[in-house]
Amino acid sequence: MRRPSTRSRRLLTAVAAGLLLVAGPAVALRTSPALALDNGVARTPPMGWNSWNTFGCNINETLIRQMTDAMVNTGMKD
Repeated sequence: MRRPSTRSRRLLTAVAAGLLLVAGPAVALRTSPALALDNGVARTPPMGWNSWNTFGCNINETLIRQMTDAMVNTGMKD
């Protein structure tokens, strides 16, 4: 079997690149909306006390009691 010439390979490469330039954005722009229930839940970001960002897995009863006492003492309970 004969190997394609340099000119043929360049032409095929140019055609493939052109197809990618045309088809790539068309595929990227065709997106579907997010699927969600229409029940009103999480229409705003969840708010509240999130200890994970600070403590990770190192949570125990003493830490929880200290945090709740601090929340009460600073007025966050009210």
